Amino acid sequence: MVTPHPRTRPQRKGRAGVLVGGGAPRGILSGMLTRNRAGFARGLLVLDGVGCAAAGGVVLASKPLVRFVDPSLRARVPLAVALGATSALLLAGARRPEPANPDLERAAAVNAAWAATCLVALARPASTTGAVLIAVTAVLDGATGAAQWLLRET
Repeated sequence: MVTPHPRTRPQRKGRAGVLVGGGAPRGILSGMLTRNRAGFARGLLVLDGVGCAAAGGVVLASKPLVRFVDPSLRARVPLAVALGATSALLLAGARRPEPANPDLERAAAVNAAWAATCLVALARPASTTGAVLIAVTAVLDGATGAAQWLLRET
């Protein structure tokens, strides 16, 4: 039997098990996300925040790695500060057992901004390794931001 989402009207099965009445079948993952939305949202904020803090630490500690992206190293300190600020914002949103929509919306917006920054940076990479590092970061930030946006309560 298919359990309807609490905010939808009851569903009934038509012929051959096809749902009628405006409902769509819910898979296992969708059901888990519905029941555990707050846990997934909080976990994602924590993971994202810790990842940004770690990236900021690596940027400060590893000049050779930063040279792949910025050979002059001029962006090293501002990048580390921006990653630290991002980490603080994300972890502040994760302090609640159930993150509020504004926390998730801010996190999604910040991740979208990081993804856009990475795409701009791809126009002038220092090396192939730097381009790959920037592209992977853009994809991860975009996917994380999209997930944070989708985990909002509607």
